[in-house]
Amino acid sequence: MEPLPQTIADIRAGIRAGRYPNEAAVSQSIVRRVLECLGWPIYDPQIVWPEYSQAGGGRVDYALCHPARKPLIFIEVKPIGKGDGNERQLFEYAFHEGAPLAVLTDGQGWSVFLPSGQGDYADRQVYKIDLLEQGAEEAAARLVRYLGYEAATSGQAQRDAARDYEGRARRREMARALPQAWGRLLASGDEAIVAALAREVEDICRYRPDADMVEDFLAGQVSHTPPPAPLG
Repeated sequence: MEPLPQTIADIRAGIRAGRYPNEAAVSQSIVRRVLECLGWPIYDPQIVWPEYSQAGGGRVDYALCHPARKPLIFIEVKPIGKGDGNERQLFEYAFHEGAPLAVLTDGQGWSVFLPSGQGDYADRQVYKIDLLEQGAEEAAARLVRYLGYEAATSGQAQRDAARDYEGRARRREMARALPQAWGRLLASGDEAIVAALAREVEDICRYRPDADMVEDFLAGQVSHTPPPAPLG
């Protein structure tokens, strides 16, 4: 079996060449190939369960099971370029069966979700691996982290995903708080901010504004605080 980075490099070439025209091609020629490189016994249908059907109806493309017949990770496959916006169905499967991880992939992008997280679908995305945008080694390392057979069956993948989710959640909270914090600083007219801004003005035009002028300027900026940048 070839190393995962080599497999990813070949898949990337195939995506660029248009070798995967539909969902079945992505499922058979990309997803199963990657899972085999990650150590999953793809020919054991009690471990790598294709077309997994739920008792209450519905079907997911793959259930990765541990122990046998017990879904650990659900994978939903879509055609290349159509991987986004299909999270609802995947989350319903994961919630119903209690699977700790869920993956939505179109072969190029692999979005890893923590279904038990809070917020909307985007908030519960732990990481998105992009086989074209990332280097083969980096993409391989991320796939092993979240989907490697040993990592998943030992529980390490779930622990890593939970830590990464918490890190993203903290970043979101900080990004949301930054404009408010900046607005408070502007409104406070803090002496250090006033002095620093006055020095920068003097450096640019050789004239130093007085404190009142700087404070008036800062007060006018409070209502124009930009929104936080989106998280990657």
